[in-house]
Amino acid sequence: MTKYQSVIDDIKDRILNGVWPSGSLIPGEMELCRIYDVSRITVRRALEELSSAGYAMRIQGKGTFASIPPQLQSGSSKLGFAQYMGKNGIDVVSKLLADEKIEADSNIKRKLLLHDDEKHVWHFRRVRIVKGIPIAVMDTYVRTQTADKMRSYDLERESFFSLYERILGKGISRNIFSISAVVPDKDVKRYLKMPRISAGILLESTAFIEDEVPIQYDISVFNPAYYKFTSAEGTISPTSL
Repeated sequence: MTKYQSVIDDIKDRILNGVWPSGSLIPGEMELCRIYDVSRITVRRALEELSSAGYAMRIQGKGTFASIPPQLQSGSSKLGFAQYMGKNGIDVVSKLLADEKIEADSNIKRKLLLHDDEKHVWHFRRVRIVKGIPIAVMDTYVRTQTADKMRSYDLERESFFSLYERILGKGISRNIFSISAVVPDKDVKRYLKMPRISAGILLESTAFIEDEVPIQYDISVFNPAYYKFTSAEGTISPTSL
């Protein structure tokens, strides 16, 4: 076995066995050179391979973070987080941190295709908890007319996707999204009980109802120590670890 492959296999083993848990900072290149007694070129090549395979997330200026590889492909999901987990017999508890009407910035306006006279949206921030473990912090932006009616419900217990169908009589037709690595801010790390130096999974999504109107724009940060995403038949679905 080459030194290069030996370094890859050992780092992978450490990640899978929890020595370097998913989301934790992997030692720097010089330290890895010392640990494995190899050149910096060998270490860089190993990290590039691990990153391509999903075992590492390299963030410019921050370092390399351990990761459990998500198996991803293009697709969409019509189920919200609570709906999907409930379908699999897992209850989700939500803690509502913010419930406020705000002025929509240019990004939110673009994502929700707001007209010029639609200047505000409702912002909901929730911590999603599974089996007592805080899994994700979700910042959700909803069109004002719909959100006004949603606020008469218990938003810590209700699925937003279910509420849209109940209020509007129209279900979610598609949910487009992107997934990337992120270094969360200190508040998100505190809510998710993440180490000070750690990375998270950033899920950015826009959900559309049946007449192709974008109803919800969502920015979520998941704790990779307890959560990963898997795909089946072109649909990405969350899977609790």
